[in-house]
Amino acid sequence: MDATSLNTKPEGQKVAILLHVIGEECLKIYNTFNEVSSASMNDILAKFEAYFVPQRNITYESQRLFLLVQREEQSVDDFITELRKQLRNCDYGSLNDSILVDQLVRGLRESRFRERLLRVPDLDIKKAVDMCRTAETSKLQAQVYFTEESEHALYSLYISCRA
Repeated sequence: MDATSLNTKPEGQKVAILLHVIGEECLKIYNTFNEVSSASMNDILAKFEAYFVPQRNITYESQRLFLLVQREEQSVDDFITELRKQLRNCDYGSLNDSILVDQLVRGLRESRFRERLLRVPDLDIKKAVDMCRTAETSKLQAQVYFTEESEHALYSLYISCRA
């Protein structure tokens, strides 16, 4: 609107320009709206948004959240991001962090991580995330260490067999 200086134009002219550029299909939709003859452009845009943007089904979105589990090879950070993203579609307000912690604990693939988290009496999201990251990092480091140790043992065995 600023690029074409339409902000300074009267509402009627803004609406006329909008109706000119929206195309035939949107014009048909516009003609189904009630009480648009004196509506402002913002009112008309709100009606289009209500028409095109699907209504959220909070119950459905909550069920999707409750069914999320950490997938094979999915990092804890990626799982938390997925939980947060789905949580935005729900309507829990001030309970968001509490539900996030509950779903994180419930959905973790590693039962050892879950057990560690369940030992903490006042678990909040920061503690849970820190503990999960630490546990995941330790697990990866141990895997690398044991892999290197195994390779060294195999190499030593190979050398002793050749001698």
